[in-house]
Amino acid sequence: IISLMQEKYQDYLNLKSRVEILQHSQRHLLGEEIAWMGVNELEQLERQVDTSLRQIRSTKARFMLDQLSDLKTKEEMLLETNRDLKRKLEEDNATLTQSLWGASSSAEHSQQQQQQQGMSSYQTNLPTQEAGFFNPLQGNVAWQMSHYNPGVTNASDSATTSQNVINGFFPGWMV
Repeated sequence: IISLMQEKYQDYLNLKSRVEILQHSQRHLLGEEIAWMGVNELEQLERQVDTSLRQIRSTKARFMLDQLSDLKTKEEMLLETNRDLKRKLEEDNATLTQSLWGASSSAEHSQQQQQQQGMSSYQTNLPTQEAGFFNPLQGNVAWQMSHYNPGVTNASDSATTSQNVINGFFPGWMV
């Protein structure tokens, strides 16, 4: 037990001397007690300061390079995401355009079918050629007829009507 206590006391003295040396070095690095230092000690202190500054600068430069690398990686990811979003937007626009053209085309087709059905029912109700005073027009007479249903008024009809004006047909209220 006595030898164990002597070892512990010796460790205590060693640690105490190291703390004093470190405190002394700290005071020197902070610029305290420089007046009492010799030329050799001042040169050694200058080398320590230079070494410490180099380590700080290299650590800072390494940190900044790591940050720059991370930012470049993020930039590339954002550019790729941006390209993907642009491509998706273009695909969506193309799909929307195709669906609008398809809806417009099918609306025109259904309207033409309605007009043709109306024309055929109109032609069946006409007097026959034997009456001699009526010659029906031949060819596409779609421009002469329009379909107007006053009982139905909604956005799709107004869209169809505006589509008809654009495509050369006049809505019923303009005839």
